[in-house]
Amino acid sequence: ANPDFNTAMWSWCGGVSDNTSEGIDTYLNAMNQLEHDYPSVTFIYMTGHLDGSGEDGNLREMNRRIREYAVNHGKVLFDFEDIESWDPDGHYYPDETDACQWCSSWCSIPGNNCPSAGASDCAHSHLFNCYQKGKAWWWMMARLSGWGA
Repeated sequence: ANPDFNTAMWSWCGGVSDNTSEGIDTYLNAMNQLEHDYPSVTFIYMTGHLDGSGEDGNLREMNRRIREYAVNHGKVLFDFEDIESWDPDGHYYPDETDACQWCSSWCSIPGNNCPSAGASDCAHSHLFNCYQKGKAWWWMMARLSGWGA
């Protein structure tokens, strides 16, 4: 119904955290089928946001399945987990949640560039991480449109 659309993404809220291998396979198969049905559309896969379950949690296992599938099959991936797991200085936070406790600490350091609006301005995340995700989104979209190729 919308032949001008050339990009689509299946986005998650908390649906990856409590999913099963079979459920993730259903997602991957459905995305793959959509790619076959609409070959002129770029479909963007996505991992789930952090839930505090750590390295051995179900979220990480399911996100690994999505990430490995995307890498092994040349898919486009918007990796929420990865964006939320690292601060700009390269420190990794494996047990974090989407509330991003490290964001407050990092933003309290003088000289770090953080948005000035309150965290309540960003649903399901810390405002700083919303900006990080937004920058990653625009970078990805620019690359998909041919920028920097």
